[in-house]
Amino acid sequence: ETYDLYHKVAQKGAEKEAAWNELFQKYEQQYPKEASELKRRIEGRLPEGWEKALPTYTTADAAVGSRKLSETTITKLAEVLPEFIGGSADLTGSNLTRWKGAEDFQHPSTGLGSYAGRYFRFGVREHGMTAICNGLAAYGGIIPFCATFLNFVSYAAGAVRLSALSHLRVIQVATHDSIGLGE
Repeated sequence: ETYDLYHKVAQKGAEKEAAWNELFQKYEQQYPKEASELKRRIEGRLPEGWEKALPTYTTADAAVGSRKLSETTITKLAEVLPEFIGGSADLTGSNLTRWKGAEDFQHPSTGLGSYAGRYFRFGVREHGMTAICNGLAAYGGIIPFCATFLNFVSYAAGAVRLSALSHLRVIQVATHDSIGLGE
């Protein structure tokens, strides 16, 4: 009885997959550049040469605060990875996670952003923020990041653990804690 039910579901799934593959082939013929980009993202591949955008430092360089280094890295990643999206749990100014030119993901009627925005202001909800990023990563085609102070990561521990156990591609940014204050 159970086998028969799931066998029917599997057949329907195979039919839907075949229909989607046929639709994607048509899309690929009509929009080859966009289809190639979509395929790259779905397959989880990074664009050719992305790592060249990352900043480099040596021991001879002047000291820079860790959150400033994080901001620079996030900015560089946002420039070369259109699928890189994320934000902070109400600590944007302190975490330095919003890159120059970033647009907030907001309903257009607010006048504060648009649905094309790639920056999220999650609010005071570390667990929810991390869970949302987990969902985005599980869906695929997106590389989400979320940020908070190191001492607030404990509020998101369950979601961070699930992210790790599920091998999700979520970037957890834990900035300064205690006496160093990001320096």
